[in-house]
Amino acid sequence: MGLISNCGRDERGAYRGGRPGDQDSGEWVIRPWNNRPWNSVIRYTGSNSDVRNLIARLAIEAAKNDQIGYDQADRLTFWQELQKVNYCPANITTPCEADCSSGVLSIVKAVGFILNIAQFQSVDINGYTGNMEGILVNAGFSALTNREYLISDNLLQPGDILLNYVHHTTIYVGTQQDVDNLLSNNMLPSTYISSIPDIDASEFTPFIATVDPVVTSINYSKIKEARISGMMFLAGELYDASYNRRSMYMQSNLDTQIGECLKADLPYALYANVRARSYTEADAECRALYYVLANHPPKLGIWLSIQNKCSKAENNTIIDLYYNYLVKWGFKDKCGLYINKDTLSRIDWAKYQDKFYLWLIDDNIDISKIDDELLEPELFEVQD
Repeated sequence: MGLISNCGRDERGAYRGGRPGDQDSGEWVIRPWNNRPWNSVIRYTGSNSDVRNLIARLAIEAAKNDQIGYDQADRLTFWQELQKVNYCPANITTPCEADCSSGVLSIVKAVGFILNIAQFQSVDINGYTGNMEGILVNAGFSALTNREYLISDNLLQPGDILLNYVHHTTIYVGTQQDVDNLLSNNMLPSTYISSIPDIDASEFTPFIATVDPVVTSINYSKIKEARISGMMFLAGELYDASYNRRSMYMQSNLDTQIGECLKADLPYALYANVRARSYTEADAECRALYYVLANHPPKLGIWLSIQNKCSKAENNTIIDLYYNYLVKWGFKDKCGLYINKDTLSRIDWAKYQDKFYLWLIDDNIDISKIDDELLEPELFEVQD
């Protein structure tokens, strides 16, 4: 039997007045599908196959995070906290509440921001079971009301939304194997990333311009006159320089910067500020970075700017985790380290030189002492 992500009652079995968060790990929970009965199965039937999987993934994360509980009176606080963590329920750390309908609608709306689907972004999270079918159909979903969809889970797909018009709604997440696959990223949205074409380094000259995050207006005609053939933008950071956790990972001007770059028909790279000091912090950074890469796949690769003061052993653990994620997302041979000499001394480069490209930042470099070969137009060539 399949499973559902079910937000249905507070810690007392009531609907209002409970404490924020999931007090007994049962307020929002993964449980077996049941014949409630249901009046409708609401399914996304558009061309983007990533949508249903991401709906299911976020629903699973919400059910597994005990910071998210049930309370009709505070049903919008889940959405408020979801916005602060770049729409990743697993990263919510402040106790908050949803009810069945606001939880489902918040997840759909979050998918809209993650995958840049305007119709989903406009979903009204104030909806309820009596009107949410209309809300979702207007956003591009289809309502399946034939009996065979309602009395069994045999025809259901992960990401389907089950609806009883009067009492309840929930999200179908598939079998236990589906859940395991979703959580291991095997079924996360990947087409945006894995479809990046292989890089032919001979297409590029060696000049790449790194853009300050505050800059939004660039004269691309002069950029091209200077033989600059690509741009580097900051993807974002989860922790600021004082190690305060940011409410949004993606840097605020990235959409504008990339949009203008693409209008100028130039490829771009992204770099991510890595300030993680532990495996847990690095995992949170990776999860937040994923959504940026899904929306903005960089043809010139993703680069890690290590900005912590960790030991070599600690950095090895952090870099290993990043590399494993990047390979899963389709970035094998398309990732690099964007670091200075001091940081390089705190990394076991011998271990990573076959996995990462190296972009060594050195403002004091003497170009006259560089071998001519290094000036050839091979952007990703790493010299020992």
